[in-house]
Amino acid sequence: MKTHPRVGWVFFFKRELYRLPVMLNPVFSVLFFFTAAGLLVASARSDWKGMTIPNEYSLGLVALFVFGSILPNAIFSGVTFLPGLIGGALVFLVTMILYVGRAMGGGDTKMAGAVSLLVGIGHIDIFLLVMAFSGGFLAIYALLTRKYGRFILPKNPKPETWLGQLKDGQNKVPYGLAIATGGVAALFAKWILPHLS
Repeated sequence: MKTHPRVGWVFFFKRELYRLPVMLNPVFSVLFFFTAAGLLVASARSDWKGMTIPNEYSLGLVALFVFGSILPNAIFSGVTFLPGLIGGALVFLVTMILYVGRAMGGGDTKMAGAVSLLVGIGHIDIFLLVMAFSGGFLAIYALLTRKYGRFILPKNPKPETWLGQLKDGQNKVPYGLAIATGGVAALFAKWILPHLS
């Protein structure tokens, strides 16, 4: 018995409709990753050029977290509210202690907390490890400039940049770069890597 062509199309569309969430998941993963990475790179660039991180970048990441939390898991499961909140609270608490001890700036503290909302408790180890390694590398470089500055610093950096401030004798580290590096690494592992395996 032959199936009517119209009935066949109905079954086809129903099947594709059920598959739609599965197809949207990697699309949203890529969109979320590049949006977050763009905000992180912009914050790192700002910290490098002027040792400041505008609040807009941190607020953008928080908005991304809120949007991701309200999306159905069938469409995008890369952001979950409670694990994100726990990860964000833990990192914000630690960075607040560093801020009180003047080891980290206010912009860095807000940025680290905002990134951790997206990273969540499941990938917080990658974020902290890469951030600590990157921050340590920058700190070592800053220390080396005290003794070997004439060899490892550019001759005429702009005064407002990190390199310019190091040349001026200030001992600052743009932790925004370390936070951005850790954030991109952790979010890549969380959102992109599962779709590549």
